[in-house]
Amino acid sequence: MHALLARYPLAKGQPAARPGTAGLPGDGGTSWFMPWSDLMMTMFILFVVLFAFAVKDRPVPQVFAPEADRAVAARLSRQGSDGLLDVPAGLSLDLENLSRTLSRRLAKYGEEVRVSHQPGVGVVVSLSGPRFFAPGRFELPADARPVLDILAEVLFLARTQVLVTGFAERAVEAGVEPDPWRLAALRASGVAAYFSATRGLGADMFLVQAMGALKPVLPETSEDNRRANRRLEIVITTIPL
Repeated sequence: MHALLARYPLAKGQPAARPGTAGLPGDGGTSWFMPWSDLMMTMFILFVVLFAFAVKDRPVPQVFAPEADRAVAARLSRQGSDGLLDVPAGLSLDLENLSRTLSRRLAKYGEEVRVSHQPGVGVVVSLSGPRFFAPGRFELPADARPVLDILAEVLFLARTQVLVTGFAERAVEAGVEPDPWRLAALRASGVAAYFSATRGLGADMFLVQAMGALKPVLPETSEDNRRANRRLEIVITTIPL
């Protein structure tokens, strides 16, 4: 504003003549004028000043701050065993911390639910035992749903590709219908369908595969070992959707 006044000085008691109009008829030196560009600049400066005062007490969001992931991890670790994971969508998760959080929340289910973090792979959740599948069956019992609901919360927030793999035990299930391969496929697809149809997760989030009786975790020398091999694995990968 000072620069503009210096550019267009006004003598006390007498308005300045408009630049370039001296001697024009009807001017008489009784008016002055400001170029349009200067007027727009003045209004812009005024807008900036008013805007600055309006937002001076508001926090500025750190959208790309490197602390974002650490903040998410901290919020995950503060959640109670029964509370929702209050994490903003769209931020990447610390998978190691996520694994610890899931382990804590699912600890009450004992050996039936195992959670591990495998670097370069993701968070692996193994579900086994009668809570999830009876011998020769692929239907999900009602007791399995609380576990799957906790997992659904995490899958919704992680927004990454999820691999669901079904397994069947060899000794008992090999002679029943359906065969171990189909049985493993039905178990995996049933869990993926539960997440999609019941918990609102997109079907494109899931990859489903069947391993049949391959890759047992324990030799099938006892009922407990066979129960451990009759399982489902859910891998929260690092591949974004």
